[in-house]
Amino acid sequence: MDEQTTTACVRHAYELLGDEVGFFMAGNRQLSARDIAAFASSGSDMQYGEVLPAGMERIAAALDVSRCARLCELGSGTGKQALYVFLRHAGLVDVLAVELSRDRCDACRRAWRRLAAARPGFDFDESRWDAESTFTLRHGGRRLRCHAGDLLDDRWRGDVAAAGVLVLQTCFPPSIHAALCERVLLNAADGCRVVCYHPMEFLWRAAAPCPYSPLPCTTRGDTYPTSWSTDKGYAFSLYVRDGLGGVKSAALEAEDPASPFRSCLLYTSPSPRDKRQSRM
Repeated sequence: MDEQTTTACVRHAYELLGDEVGFFMAGNRQLSARDIAAFASSGSDMQYGEVLPAGMERIAAALDVSRCARLCELGSGTGKQALYVFLRHAGLVDVLAVELSRDRCDACRRAWRRLAAARPGFDFDESRWDAESTFTLRHGGRRLRCHAGDLLDDRWRGDVAAAGVLVLQTCFPPSIHAALCERVLLNAADGCRVVCYHPMEFLWRAAAPCPYSPLPCTTRGDTYPTSWSTDKGYAFSLYVRDGLGGVKSAALEAEDPASPFRSCLLYTSPSPRDKRQSRM
């Protein structure tokens, strides 16, 4: 699909008249006590935001998603971005979205069901939702899956290893950085391209050297429109697993007084000022 048709389909699925921006988004509203407890036990931040279609276009172009067959998004929220790239890039034959919040996955389930009902050729299967917390949208031999669960679960290892692109646009708590490196980033295949909320230098807590380097087509400070910063955008970090070790670990960066990664502010989510600006 072209960009305009894809955006229209996503807005129809989620019953939106335009881009959803600001802090009080659907992904932030009406979280159950079960989900709040799950976030608390994992040390995760319940704060929620999304990359806007304009940002998705630029990130997908930098990651060369159009030449990718498999994509894995860990921390997929209400599933808008996973749906967008699935509709936009016909070469993607298998997309997996994993989200800790069952409530956000339920919002995703309703949206994908709505899309399938409105678009010929799409098939939606939610028969395994109650028993296995998963559902699937299919189109033309391709599939888009969503699972409610822990992104560090070993169930996704095969998907991560097969993915050409990993999407990690979530503000992961420092308590899981080491596990994220060991169980996800080191499990990815050579050549895999990754987009992260935080710079890899700050995420890297594994004993093994970091095998990732910044994507040559990007520069530090490149920004992409988001729900919390529609104009200024947010500086997501993009990498490729090339085995060259172009990224220092957080420990090495911390030893450098001039390093920008010494600041603990990199652990924080978008500032209230950014959120106020995004609602203007």
